[in-house]
Amino acid sequence: MKDQTQVSKEKESLINQAKNILKGKNPIPGEILKLAKSLHNHDEFGWAREILDLAVSNGVDDKDLKREIAQKRALSTYKDTGLNREK
Repeated sequence: MKDQTQVSKEKESLINQAKNILKGKNPIPGEILKLAKSLHNHDEFGWAREILDLAVSNGVDDKDLKREIAQKRALSTYKDTGLNREK
C-alpha cells in the first residue's frame, strides 16, 4: 500500500503533466485519456476535465476513442467541484 507522501507526489506529478498538456505539450488524445483516468483516481476531476476539453477541441478521429473521451469528460464535468453551479 502506498503511503501518503508517495500518493501526494504521484498526484503532483499527474497535475504537472496536465499543466504541460494545457501548455501545448504532447496533446495526443489517447495519452490525454490515460492521464485523465489517472487524475480521476486521485479525485482531480477539474484537471481531467480541462485536458479532455482540449482533446475534444483538437479533434479526435477514432470513433471509439472519441466516445470514451466524451464519457470521461461528462463524468469529469459532473464531479468537478470547482465549477460554479446554481442551486
